[in-house]
Amino acid sequence: PRLRDPLPSVISHTIFPHRFALSRRCKKSSTPQASCPSMAGDDDLSALELWPREETELLEIPLSPAVSLKIQQIGRSGSAWGLNSCVWSATLASIQAVLDGLSSAPAENAVVVDVGAGTGALGLALQHLCGLRLISTDLDAALPLLRRNCEQNDASDAMVCELCWGELLPEAIEGKLQEAEATWIVAADVIYQPDLFEPLLQTLQALLRISRPGSKLTIATQFRGPVQDAFWEKAKDAYDMRREKVATYAVASDSAFDCRLLNETAADDLGADVDVVELFDISM
Repeated sequence: PRLRDPLPSVISHTIFPHRFALSRRCKKSSTPQASCPSMAGDDDLSALELWPREETELLEIPLSPAVSLKIQQIGRSGSAWGLNSCVWSATLASIQAVLDGLSSAPAENAVVVDVGAGTGALGLALQHLCGLRLISTDLDAALPLLRRNCEQNDASDAMVCELCWGELLPEAIEGKLQEAEATWIVAADVIYQPDLFEPLLQTLQALLRISRPGSKLTIATQFRGPVQDAFWEKAKDAYDMRREKVATYAVASDSAFDCRLLNETAADDLGADVDVVELFDISM
């Protein structure tokens, strides 16, 4: 999608040089769930705020008047970023959905499992906002950055461990989920490579099956047309996974992955390429 001419009045300079509020079209869930703090009514905090990625490797994401995540990102060369070393649009939209009160944990004492966590931003945000115990997972090569961001954001008690899609769950994860009152499995921007769909679905199914009743899976994905359609078809036909849309967000992004968040007033007028991010709750 392409938006029209820019509106300079949209930009606010309160804390960071580029600040935009997210556009959303959403459907609220009718199921009562544990509450997380909502910032939807606070004009100063209803949007995520961030530095452009080409200017710094440290991304700050305000969660409340007193708390901001400080997420270290790793650039490879120029504006090139690794898949698991930067914060992607689906992560930003997922955090905003919690701030807006549209997405919430299944129980107050739940464990959150961040699948394909990358920088760890999503899981860290949910831990801070909802008071959840955090299990942050990715491939072994991504774990040093995950640990660094956990330590940097006062989450040294989080479990950081390798989770290879399609393989047996680590015993440490199994034990935590069996003990937990409920589990919130979250996965942001993991639907992009067709040959990974099968192992990813196997892992998501295994996590859901070992979790107690009342647990849930939330997937946030940038809209990618046929690739995404193929994933949902396989999830339904082979794994009996059913989805319910939680919200749709528009996140502006340029070629350097400088994500900027758009408000409803500016969504039809601001000149920028946008990522359309959809959030779904998944049941089996």
